[in-house]
Amino acid sequence: GKLNVIGNLPYYVVSQILFSLVDHYKAIDTGVFTMQLEVAERITASPKTKQYGIPSVIFQLYTKPKFLFKIPPTVFYPQPKVDSALVSLDFNEPNKLLQKVNGRDLRRVITTAFNQRRKMLRQSLKELLKQLNVEIPLKWASRRPDALTPEDFIYLTKDLYGECIQTPVDDKTLDLSKRETYASEMIWKRSIHVKNDHLNVDNIDNNDISL
Repeated sequence: GKLNVIGNLPYYVVSQILFSLVDHYKAIDTGVFTMQLEVAERITASPKTKQYGIPSVIFQLYTKPKFLFKIPPTVFYPQPKVDSALVSLDFNEPNKLLQKVNGRDLRRVITTAFNQRRKMLRQSLKELLKQLNVEIPLKWASRRPDALTPEDFIYLTKDLYGECIQTPVDDKTLDLSKRETYASEMIWKRSIHVKNDHLNVDNIDNNDISL
């Protein structure tokens, strides 16, 4: 059966652990974690808020995160210098539209867009659009990344890269010679790193990710 994961996550490795779980979301039922308050707020943030960013989009696409309650430093020994929170992640109902895009393409769109979160998408995605030799649809051009819902990023990726027909990784007919056409099962952890006890993503504006 699927795994249930419970943990008091060390703050300096919280990102590696959480994003590793996203990579293996199909094998997990639920997770309940103690984590730094700022990380919990980013994971559960809504669009058009200061906390909304890459973690919000990723975890709200692959899981149903729920902020359970805040935990003061006084309940720990030794006491941390920051507040904590208990968060649950339900992996049972990832967004069904994830099957329509390649995970690597989705990652690239999300991270590139939030790299310049204050700019409109036609500007923040300018270099990516050149590489893909496509024009951004008008419905996206004047919008900013923090105004898009997590699901909007799937539609945006689909508009830029086209629809991806995924083949299950356990399918015996999988043609390994064409593996690049299939969505990767290991895409999120490798793009994440921890710096100064904060949740960070490579090449992302510190104003978006630094806590």
